[in-house]
Order: sequence, then structure tokens, then C-alpha cells
Amino acid sequence: MKATLQLANGTKIEIDGEPDEVRGLLSWAAARVEPAAASPVLVKKPIAKSPVAAPVTDVAGITTLAVVNRIKEDETLQWTHPLLDSRDVTRRVLLPLYVASIIDAGAEGITSGFISRVYAELGIRMGVGNVSTELSGKSKKYVLADVVRRKGAPVHYKISRAGRTFFEEKRNG
Repeated sequence: MKATLQLANGTKIEIDGEPDEVRGLLSWAAARVEPAAASPVLVKKPIAKSPVAAPVTDVAGITTLAVVNRIKEDETLQWTHPLLDSRDVTRRVLLPLYVASIIDAGAEGITSGFISRVYAELGIRMGVGNVSTELSGKSKKYVLADVVRRKGAPVHYKISRAGRTFFEEKRNG
């Protein structure tokens, strides 16, 4: 005789033997089974959906959405579109700074994280570390920083006059 027993945790046990043995095992198992409430059952928690990301506003009051829309839709900035796919990291880092200065010339500046988020919105991968390294490396002569760079402390960058000239050379030549 064969019998199948299903435990509270979902495990199935098949018993094969003499009818008396099978009945004895089934009655023994029935006596040993604890109430379902007392047995530990794995309960899956529902995955919390992340809230819809609001446009990130930097200290300057400029949103990532404003910069992204300006890059995508402004007719006067159409010449910058090839820069998005180029390997010229210096000009790629300067692009959001340039656009932010067009939106609000008196703004405090934007951070490397903000620049990274702008590129994420544009569908281009550019890590915060890479942006930060570029801003403190080759691009240093083209930007103005509000404080000396320290690990973990946010630095707000603005494009300098030399940076504007360097960036606009691509359009003119």
C-alpha cells in the first residue's frame, strides 16, 4: 500500500509498505502534527515599490529635469548632441555646467552627483566618481568650485569663462 503525506511546510512524503504499517505511520504523524498557527511558515513580504523619483533639485534651485529638457529640446543647443556620444569626457562633464549657467547664471553651482543624474536621465552611464575625478583633473581649469575638495563633502561647481570658451570651440570650429 502507498500513502502520501504532506507536511505543513509543503514537504511531501510517500510511504510504501504493509497496510497496517502505513495506517500506524499515518496515525502517528497525525498525532504529531502541530496546529498550523504554531508551525513556522515562511511569509513573503511584498516588495515595496520605490516612490516615483521627483526631479532632483540641487542647491542652486536648478532641477535635473530642467537641464535634461534644455539639452534635448533647445534649438540653440542642437550642436551639443554629438558631444553626448563622444569620448571627450571634459566637454561631456562641462555640458550640464554650461546648460545650468544658461538657465540661471547667478546660481550657486551644481555637484558631481547632479551631473551624473543628468546623464542617467539622458540614458548615458557616467558614474559620480568618474565625474568627480574629471572635475578635479583635466576640467579643473574650466570650472570654479565653492570649497576645496574633500572626501564626502559636496562641492558646487560653476563653469568659468575659460570653460565657456573651451566648450564653445566645438560649435565654432
